[in-house]
Amino acid sequence: QLSLEDVFPRRMSENDMLSGILFWESITKNIKDKNSHDETILSKAQQLPKMTIREFINQLKENGSVSIAALADEFGISVEQALMELENINKQHGIVGVIDAKGNFLYVSMEMINKAIEVGLDAVRVSLPRVTG
Repeated sequence: QLSLEDVFPRRMSENDMLSGILFWESITKNIKDKNSHDETILSKAQQLPKMTIREFINQLKENGSVSIAALADEFGISVEQALMELENINKQHGIVGVIDAKGNFLYVSMEMINKAIEVGLDAVRVSLPRVTG
């Protein structure tokens, strides 16, 4: 007998941490909560969109941002679930992103962070008064 993970795997490749399915926890929880029969659960799982974390990161890098509400809608989960899972992805994989006031998840690269630090340090150097003694 097939299990939910047989038709909707948690990860596409055991050797690649970024091959995990985006929002897997929330999607599978929602399916189980809404359906009580194993056959229905498996049928629904086969129809679900599958996007790996790697694919999500590449799409995010390419587009620069993504609407969290649109993501939640696309994957049939709540905005709160999407936010929690994006936070977990950030923690587990070091993917850096911030959420803007409009509810978009914005990609932030290490290069951008380093540049901001550099600009900040330059600003501090300029604004510090010289101490003479």
